Amino acid sequence: MVLAAGHRPCACCRRGDFVRFMECSQEAVPCKERWTAAHVDAVLHSERYAKDGQNILRTATLETLPHGVTVALDIVTTHDTLPDCWLKWEGQLHRWSHCG
Repeated sequence: MVLAAGHRPCACCRRGDFVRFMECSQEAVPCKERWTAAHVDAVLHSERYAKDGQNILRTATLETLPHGVTVALDIVTTHDTLPDCWLKWEGQLHRWSHCG
């Protein structure tokens, strides 16, 4: 889910994943110097935000998204407006919030 959100693995609490992510970044986009966390963060940030600071939104069909991705939806029912953040898991959408 983290990578789908445009973040890299934490270098402290997910060290093995971070090291592998950095190796893959270096392999995918070689540069003269080794990639650093700051370099990766800058690239990821540039992919999430336009030059004017606006968030870049992308659209996709649910079927093309991996399990664990969170998505924003604008759904209005006859009863209420539902939360706009959803988690895709095992082919279904589940309401998502920081509270669980």
